[in-house]
Formats: sequence, C-alpha cells, structure tokens
Amino acid sequence: MLIQNVRAEREPLLLFLGLLLAYNVNLRVLHTGDCFAAPHVTLSLLSSGNFELNEYSWEDVDPAHYGVVEVGGRKLSKYPVMSSVLAAPIFFVALGVSNAHKAPLIYYVAKFCATVFVSLSVVFLYLAVRRVRSEWALTTALVYGFGTCAWTVSQALWQHPGSMMFLALALYLLVRGEKEVRFVPPAGGALAMAVACRYFDIVSALFLSVFVLHRHRGQFLRFAAWGAPVGVFLAAYHEFYFGSLFGTGYGHEAASGWSNPMLAGFLGLMISPGVGLLFYSPVLLFAFVGMARTLVQPAAAGLLLRYLIVAFFVSFLLMGKWWCWYGGVCWGYRMIVDFMPFLGFFLPFAFGEGEYRGWLKWAFLVLLCLSVAVQLLGILTFDHSWHMAFDRGKDDQSWLWSLRDCQIVDYVRRNVWYVGPYRVDL
Repeated sequence: MLIQNVRAEREPLLLFLGLLLAYNVNLRVLHTGDCFAAPHVTLSLLSSGNFELNEYSWEDVDPAHYGVVEVGGRKLSKYPVMSSVLAAPIFFVALGVSNAHKAPLIYYVAKFCATVFVSLSVVFLYLAVRRVRSEWALTTALVYGFGTCAWTVSQALWQHPGSMMFLALALYLLVRGEKEVRFVPPAGGALAMAVACRYFDIVSALFLSVFVLHRHRGQFLRFAAWGAPVGVFLAAYHEFYFGSLFGTGYGHEAASGWSNPMLAGFLGLMISPGVGLLFYSPVLLFAFVGMARTLVQPAAAGLLLRYLIVAFFVSFLLMGKWWCWYGGVCWGYRMIVDFMPFLGFFLPFAFGEGEYRGWLKWAFLVLLCLSVAVQLLGILTFDHSWHMAFDRGKDDQSWLWSLRDCQIVDYVRRNVWYVGPYRVDL
C-alpha cells in the first residue's frame, strides 16, 4: 500500500517532467503573428511595470502587422495579456541568465512558458480522470498530451496554453468537489483565469458557474469570490488602456466578427480535411462515444458530466460562427483546442467493464497511433507553406475541404522536415 501511495504521488510529477522534455526536445518555435506580441508584453511588464509596447518598433513586436493596436498613443497587444503575466516569473529567471529580451531567444523562452502551461493542463486532466476511472488516467493524459493539437499549440505562447491549464484545473477541482466540497470555490478562480487568458472561455465559465449554482448552491458566493479579483484586474486593465470596461484590442471586430454560418463552421471544425478535429485527432471519436454513453445511461451521467457536454458543444458551435473559425495560420483545430480537456475527460467512459479488448482495443490503438503521427508531423514539418500556397481566406473556404491538398497530405507530399532550426529536404 505504501509503495502504491508513493507511486501515486510521484506519477503526476514524472508525467509533467516527461511532457516538458518531449515538448521542448524539437528545439523549434511554431509561432505565427498571433504570438509575437505576448513575450514583448511580458518584457514590458518586467522592465517598465506596464503593458505598453511603445519601447519596441513595430517591426520587432508585430512583423505580421495585426497583433498590435494603437490606442491613445499607446501600442498594445490586440489579445488578452494574462498569458504574458503568467510567463513573467519564467522570463524573470531567463533574463537573469541570458539575453532573453532579444530575438530569437525571446520566442524560445515564450515557447518554454507555453510548454509548462500545457504540461500542467495534462497533469490536471490526469488527476481529474484518476478520481473517476483511475485505470484510464495515464492513457487519457497521454492521448490528450500527444494525440491532440495540445502538442502543437504548446510550441508558442498563444492565448490557448494558459486557458487550457486553467480549464483543466477547474475540471479537476469540480470533479474532486463532488466528494470534497471545499474544492468547489477555487474552481471559480481557475475559470476566471481561463477567461482572462482567452475571453471566449467565458462561455464555458458561464455554464460551469450555473452548474455550481445548481449543484453546490451553498458554495456559490465563495466560488464567485475566488474569481472576483481576476474580474477586477480585467475591468481595470480595459478601463485604463481601452477607455471602457468592454473595450478590447479587437475593436469593432469583437461584435462584427461573428459573421460565419454557424453550422458550416461547426462542421469544418469537426470533419474538414483542413482543420477538422476528427482528421487531426481521430482517437477522440471514442471521447464522443463516451459522451453518448453517459447520456443514454442515466446512472452513469452525473450532473457535472451533463454540464460539461453542454459547455463543450455550445462553445464548439459558437466558435463556428467566428469569421476565422479555422484559426488562420496554424496546425489543425487550434480555435477549439482549449476545450480538449473537457472532451478528453469522456474518453474512459467509451468503454464499460471488460469492453476494452478485441477489435475495440485495436481500433482505439490504431486511431491513437494515427493521431500521434499527425501531431508529430506538425511538430516536424509545419512552416506556414501550406497556408501560403492554398489559403484563400474566409470568403472562399473550399480550400479547407480539399482532401487532396489538405494540410496533412501537403506536408507529407512536400517531404520537408525540420530538425531543430535546420531544414532537411528529403
């Protein structure tokens, strides 16, 4: 029993360290224009105590020319700044031992921060699953960590890594809170932090807040109190820098950007060869089976599971409405990767007692291998070339539905690989 307890205590740490090594061993940064401003915001916070980017040239901080906006004479990140705040401790250490303020090292430090956040999200999912189906905890964590776009998103400081970390933490706290109610209130802080990292997470936060009000009414005020400081920070930040509680770097796009046909975007995110979830992570088909089984078997479907399903699908559908639902220059279904901890949590529910055997076991293993292979392909080959060749933007989305010229097929066909910063043409 003692040996088992020691193993249970060490396993999350070993999982975290193993993921951190695996995510960084490729010595590459897979960033795009969305990621340039974030590390500069961190540096500005550490050096000047503010979120302004005026000390940097436009070319240094925004070579893609869309990630920085100017408001009242201040250059500011278009995107939420919480990921930059979270990265500050790591940058503080890096600045003490290196020239982390200069390119390209600044982007490698930013990537390391992202890998820390995503690795922690995997650990939190592992801990959540261990409380309901312990024999599936490690498998589920590895599926999420290497068989989904969590792996490729970990390669740069997007909004997503911090968001994924806090959504997975909230999931763990709420799962544990089913038996130990004292863990419910901190979930309010985790959800607030997820929203601060990526504002779209407010959809999930609202549904899970309603769950707490429904299931743990006596804890709701404490739950809200945990999130209140984050709300105060966001209100102060937006009022000071954008002149309004609801002002953001997105400007009018925040209201007018919801212009895509919702069903078309939803189907694209689910099954299109260009970015579809089931193309890039076919193993997650079993997670959807797990969702279905919890719904058709009332005894297995706790209230939390039902709220997670609703939060996942409503978020999924609404993202299909966004004009850039496909995520621009990225690998796979980046725009919904935040919600993979929720989806991954249902993976163990796909199999009843004694059902993980025979053809079901082999089907799972084959789809898992395909999923990992697709993500590894992105890690070793992604270099924007597919988008430069085929991306026709939001007005003609047929390029996202071409099987012959989809991102996965095109990168295999090009046969250009990257070992660290070096390009290898085979």
